Amino acid sequence: MQKKQSSSLSKRHFIGTLLAGGAVGAVPAVFAGQAGPASTENPQFPPGATKQSLDRQCIRCGICIQTCPAKVLVQQGGKDTWKPMLVGACKTGCTLCGQVCPTGAIPPKKS
Repeated sequence: MQKKQSSSLSKRHFIGTLLAGGAVGAVPAVFAGQAGPASTENPQFPPGATKQSLDRQCIRCGICIQTCPAKVLVQQGGKDTWKPMLVGACKTGCTLCGQVCPTGAIPPKKS
């Protein structure tokens, strides 16, 4: 009888560990609205933003990524994780990412 209880607990522990590990791994992807960080050697930046403005001012909050209606802003991977990177064409006239950027790393209007 004791052996059966021990076996049951180890199965529960194993399943619980799997579920907890999966949940923790999914948190950044859920927050960013994508499968995971994009990685590229020569990233394109949001309209009006530069590498220098993102390096100095971006606080990696992800608001611009969540706000992008075309879903072409994604998070960078590697040492620049969570900084926005452009992976497609913005909708014509869209400046939402700059309007919601709390630090001005992305200017409110396209330059």
